[in-house]
Amino acid sequence: MPTPNRLNGAQVIVDYLIREKVPYAFGLCGHGNIQFIDALYERADELKTISVHHESVAGFMADVYYRVSGRPTATFTSCGPGSANLPISLGNAYLDSVPFLAVTGNVPTSQFNRGAFQELYRHYQADFPSTVRSYCKKVFQPTRGEMVPLAIRQAWKTMTTGRPGPVVLDVPFDVFMESAAEEAPNAKAWNGNISSRCGADPDGVVKAVDMLLGAERPVMIVGQGVRYGGAADELLKLAERLQIPVAASASGLGAIDCNPSIQRRELATVQFFIEHHCFFIHTIALESSECGVANDA
Repeated sequence: MPTPNRLNGAQVIVDYLIREKVPYAFGLCGHGNIQFIDALYERADELKTISVHHESVAGFMADVYYRVSGRPTATFTSCGPGSANLPISLGNAYLDSVPFLAVTGNVPTSQFNRGAFQELYRHYQADFPSTVRSYCKKVFQPTRGEMVPLAIRQAWKTMTTGRPGPVVLDVPFDVFMESAAEEAPNAKAWNGNISSRCGADPDGVVKAVDMLLGAERPVMIVGQGVRYGGAADELLKLAERLQIPVAASASGLGAIDCNPSIQRRELATVQFFIEHHCFFIHTIALESSECGVANDA
């Protein structure tokens, strides 16, 4: 149990989420995350909990919320079969570069490799991370309370920097309850000046502009990165000024408004195949255009 003036593992995680201005946590209660539920309840006025009926729904809600708002959220699920329902939504977010933090419960560390109720242990103790490792950027599994502050900070940093994507924080039952720290890490101190995202190559930008200006039938293919990067207005102005038609990948739909003045009839086929058969993008685009520019498609 936490000592006076110290937060337990669950409280550190919730406090850090609030410091990162996370608006919602989607999930459902189980025996492996009771203490995390208590920590959420203590801060219910600062972080709203949305209860769902299936774990994959929690993941899809976190996924869609980011696509609409650009703000990462969190999910919470219990150990064993409960959290094993997450890979579908994790994979969907991972392949579309959508970040959310999946907080999963696990059996107490004292029961590791003893076949405790719902422990995945036949290959390795408390081995839930192996279940989801292929569907997320990384899995963190703190095994002591004092490891939680570093784990939550690194998990959030991994999730939101570079190419974004979901990250799993797998927490044993007793680690949720152990004394962890006097306060959560300072989010601004760790995230204020590092993005881990490289800028565009200046020479590459010049070459792309020259190709667009010199092309007779140019086309732009827009991805979700345009929306998340806040570049939709600039892209629309560029397309309108150069009168270049714009198509969108499945994840890029909605990045800019459909404006008849910059669309061409021949792009209807391109748009259809981009939305339904993404591997046809290059073939169709090249057939209808001599110069295609993909914007994080």
